[in-house]
Amino acid sequence: MREVCRGLGNIASSNIEKHINISRINARNALTKASPKNSPFAYITSSSTDLLSMFQADFGFLAIRGEARTIGKLAAYSEAIALLQYIRRKSFTTIFHTNSITRDCPDINYGPGFKTLSGMLVIPLTLSGSEFLVFLRNGQQKNISWAGNPYEKTGSAVTNYLKPRSSFKRWSESVIGTSIDWSEESSNLPSLSTYEHDH
Repeated sequence: MREVCRGLGNIASSNIEKHINISRINARNALTKASPKNSPFAYITSSSTDLLSMFQADFGFLAIRGEARTIGKLAAYSEAIALLQYIRRKSFTTIFHTNSITRDCPDINYGPGFKTLSGMLVIPLTLSGSEFLVFLRNGQQKNISWAGNPYEKTGSAVTNYLKPRSSFKRWSESVIGTSIDWSEESSNLPSLSTYEHDH
């Protein structure tokens, strides 16, 4: 019975992986078949749906030649502009990604705090980092289940030894302010700084 279950699990896993790979290939094929226009902005605009699908992003920006154009429908305007200014100031020269902007970018100067956006993938297009693609993701509420409250630690006043929790009843914790993780494929893209030489 265990061998049968293991075999079924392997088949299911293989089919899921195949389905994910086919989706990625289809998204990339759509981009490569689209003929680039004279303007990179026009090309990105015409391919925005495919780009967002490939990176599983809610929207993004293309920043070149001192201008920034949105990819997809802009949301959380003030937060997005604060991030755009931050990326310009930092001038990333390597790919940067996070699923928790507030945790990984504590030096962002944005008083109201990020309430909508949580994930960011920055892809530099030049060696200086002045031109880039950035994809943004909205945060999601995530529930984590524990066998008992992990923060409940009891000890003896005499020995100071920790004792087991009194209850291992299922305990849930809601975590907000994070997006889904960037996939290994999207966050390990090769450097795109050759753009600088091709355009």
